[in-house]
Amino acid sequence: MSTMISPPGLTSSSGSPVVSTGPQIVYGRMRRWLGIAYVGVVVTACSIVLSFDLSRSIFPASSQSMASLALNLTGAILLFSLCSLPFDIVGFNIERLYGRTTSSLSLIHI
Repeated sequence: MSTMISPPGLTSSSGSPVVSTGPQIVYGRMRRWLGIAYVGVVVTACSIVLSFDLSRSIFPASSQSMASLALNLTGAILLFSLCSLPFDIVGFNIERLYGRTTSSLSLIHI
C-alpha cells in the first residue's frame, strides 16, 4: 500500500511525521495519475497532428459540401472518443474499486 508523509510542521506527539495510508489518498493518487496520463496522450496526439500537418489532409481548405464537412467532423469526434475510451474504462474501474459508484458497464439496464 502507498504511504504519504505529512507536510513539514505536522508531526505526531512523538515528533515523527504523520504517515497516511488511507484509501482516499491512494484513490486520489490513482485518479491524478490517470488524469496526467490522459492529458499527456491528448497533448502528444495534438502535437503529432500539428507537426505532420495532418489537419489539412483531414479538413482541406477547399470548398466542401456541408455533408462532407459533417462527415469529417464526425470522424474526428469518433477517433477522439475511441482514444479516450481506455482512460474512461480505467477511471470507472478505479471508482468501482474504491466504492465511489454502484454503476456497471452494462449497456442494457433491465
